[in-house]
Amino acid sequence: MDNSTDIYIHKNAQFNGNLESNGSIKISGVLVGNIKCPQNVFIDSTAKVESEITALKVTVKGIFNGKIIADKVILLENSYLEGKITSKNLIMEKGAVFIGESKKINGKIAS
Repeated sequence: MDNSTDIYIHKNAQFNGNLESNGSIKISGVLVGNIKCPQNVFIDSTAKVESEITALKVTVKGIFNGKIIADKVILLENSYLEGKITSKNLIMEKGAVFIGESKKINGKIAS
């Protein structure tokens, strides 16, 4: 975990409910619920997340099912995302899996 993370959900933890933060969030465990964050959300390789996320930037390294609304979405190698992405910028590394739909927007994401 880097020093810029304000909320961290450990790989052995499970969180059910809505999560709002003014700072960055890192998820290494299981999260079921919605996330609203004006900063960055990082879904680690050990994470399983079912959510609707609104954030500045979302990086997926683990498993995500749901909807993401963000300025920038990055799907890292070996990540799995099933759902909808609405963003200005979508980056997929080789080996990332995306099943769903993506919509590009030009305006600012409200967070």
